[in-house]
Amino acid sequence: MTFDWDFFIAHAGADIERAEALYERLNGPVAKVFLDKKNLLLGDNWDAKIAQAQRASLITLVLVSGRTDRAYYESEEIAAAIALARENENGHRVIPVFLDDAAEPPYGLRVKQSLRLDADFDMSDAADLLLAQLPQVKALARAEPGVVVVPAAPPPAKVALSLAVDQDQAHDDVMADEAHTLAYEYTNQRSSGAIVIRPRMDYLDLIADGGPIDPTRFTWVPFSWNFPKLDFKLVNNSKETVLFSDVIFEISESRLDPAPVLVVEPDVFQSNALHFRLFNEGWGPAAGLKARFHLTPTSAGGNGKPRYDEPYPYVLALGDLEEDANVDVSTSLTRAGVDLAGLEGLGRFSHRIGDQITFVNAQGVERTFTAAQLAAARRAFFGPFQSGAALLSGQFEYNAQTVDGESEARAVKFWTVVWIYNENRAGVPRPPAYEYATKFRVEGKDYQRQVSISQELKAGETDRFLVKIGFDKSSQHRFRARLLFNNGREIVSPSIELRGFAPRSGIKYMRDKRTRPPAR
Repeated sequence: MTFDWDFFIAHAGADIERAEALYERLNGPVAKVFLDKKNLLLGDNWDAKIAQAQRASLITLVLVSGRTDRAYYESEEIAAAIALARENENGHRVIPVFLDDAAEPPYGLRVKQSLRLDADFDMSDAADLLLAQLPQVKALARAEPGVVVVPAAPPPAKVALSLAVDQDQAHDDVMADEAHTLAYEYTNQRSSGAIVIRPRMDYLDLIADGGPIDPTRFTWVPFSWNFPKLDFKLVNNSKETVLFSDVIFEISESRLDPAPVLVVEPDVFQSNALHFRLFNEGWGPAAGLKARFHLTPTSAGGNGKPRYDEPYPYVLALGDLEEDANVDVSTSLTRAGVDLAGLEGLGRFSHRIGDQITFVNAQGVERTFTAAQLAAARRAFFGPFQSGAALLSGQFEYNAQTVDGESEARAVKFWTVVWIYNENRAGVPRPPAYEYATKFRVEGKDYQRQVSISQELKAGETDRFLVKIGFDKSSQHRFRARLLFNNGREIVSPSIELRGFAPRSGIKYMRDKRTRPPAR
């Protein structure tokens, strides 16, 4: 069976531009396409010519849109296509192409396998799929009745694949310097022909080489990073259309990389006196972690030259580091000559009036200093660290598990600055030790909410905790708070009036977040 045309495009008059776009993508060496505007000549009896062309076509492509139900001539062409297909379903095929969401299947086309255009499947995709299936449709039309046609395997297309890894790996939400920006390196192994993609970052190289690692300043994440993106580049050098529909990754094995990645955070705001913050950004513990180090004086700006010479006079056993630790070096500082008891004896900040700063000690005794007097009093207890800070430099020693499950000993040199007192926290309230939560009704009278807490204060200590009060809508609340302690004793607050605002969109987001199914 032979045909004058491979495709006949039926369309509403208002959809002529979409019909022409499909015609331009289909018509060529592979397929012959009939479209009234492209194929009719001046003086043709168009009604007879169009009907004749449709009967001589292998496939009618019906463009369906919100205008189709008002298109008289397209309705006639749809009816003719269905009639031709009923006579011989292999001799004439009807394929609906839905152009928009308003398109409803015309009568007789609901059961036809169709194409539907959207943001992820455009006219070019539709044309590629139609051209790819055309040889098989032609083979079915030529076959004798009752014969099952198995399409012959097409000759291998001259398609070249170039595979790389996209270098635009930085995460948009994080800014970091080059040493802390992750990229991926792509190499071909000549011996095996395999491709190796591995993360590259100066900081990771420093960890692998044993350091020294500098303190890393960050807010949420110490690195600018993203997941690796494979960059597929394809070139079709053949004369046939090649349609790629899927990428299938066949993973023979996936394994956790448990290597720890240690990060020291600097105490930029001098609010973590006698300690330094240590983080593990890897996914396995730094087992049996020890810090061995020197303590040397620094300038007022915290500058100094790190020392990595053996022996290290100070050693801290930190155990297994899974995530993070606030490392206490007060004992080492005391051994180095800092009089921490004397500093503690100065007391805690109470208030300030002009240049007069008042401190109160554990016995409730107040002492007032000028700023210069206070600085001098503190320096008297700093020992060799007159700037108020010590340069801590040395190395971390730990055992790390490899991808193969083996344990190996590692050592990484590091340095950081440890402050002896919290210069920028003078007069700032103690941070809350814990935060609790409860929920009030939007409407109601004479009810209670009980929050179990656990806060212990020893003699002379202070404490602070938070209780978050939630509600489903903006509302006003009058209440008192009773704090119970020591077997029935209590402290009662004054009457409290709370006017709470809860934005509608904020409450909706919280509810949606609670009910949203987990990502897959």
